[in-house]
Order: sequence, then C-alpha cells, then structure tokens
Amino acid sequence: MSPSLVTLTGNRERHGAALGVVFEIDVPEVVPSLNILLRRHWMERRKIAKRWQWMMLAARPSPYVAPSIARVTITRFSKGVLDVDNLYGAAKLVVDALKVAGLIVGDEPKVLELTCGQERRIMPHTEIVIEAVSGC
Repeated sequence: MSPSLVTLTGNRERHGAALGVVFEIDVPEVVPSLNILLRRHWMERRKIAKRWQWMMLAARPSPYVAPSIARVTITRFSKGVLDVDNLYGAAKLVVDALKVAGLIVGDEPKVLELTCGQERRIMPHTEIVIEAVSGC
C-alpha cells in the first residue's frame, strides 16, 4: 500500500469563521471498518492506528490550539455502506488519532460531539471536520 497524502482542503474563510470551523482534513483513503480491524492481528491493527496518527500529525497546522469543546464530523466515502455500529466503531481509530495529534482535547462526552456519516462514492476517502463549540 502506498503512503497517503493528507491535504487541508479548507480554511476559515471557505467554511465561515462564524460557524466555528477550525479546519477540514481530507484523507485520500477510507478508514477501515470495525469488522475489518477486529479480524486483523493486533500488530497489524497497531500499524494501522499509527498510520492514522501520523496522517493527523501531518495535517495539523503549525500554530494550533485545540478547541476546548469540539464537534468532529467524520464522513466516510466508499463504494459500500457500513451498518451504524460498524461505522462508529471505525471512527474510534480516527478519534484516537486526532487526540494523539493534539487536534482535539479528548474524547470524553463533555469535550467532544461526534457525528459519523457515509456516502457512496467511486473514489474512497475520509473527510474530517473539526469545529469549535462554544461552552455553556
């Protein structure tokens, strides 16, 4: 498998700073489903997790402060559609990578609002949008 390129596809002006969008990451590969991950040897799962951690680190802007409360939307584009539990299970890999990269503060419910979606597309990729949420 060839190494992936991680590109920042948006900025505050495109998405609107008023919406609280910090930035968007477009990874030109699809996040593996939970069923695929569970069938792998633990060392292979570790390699996949490390790969996603490095991709999130590469996507992180140089001067970056993680929002204290973040809304993360992960959209998986692929030829097939996963069931809901498989989709959210796959998101764990991405959320853990975002946390390791310092793009989000944590994955506890009080600091993270997670939304997962999927669409059928010929070109598989994963879109990750991180938004700052104003605290109550």
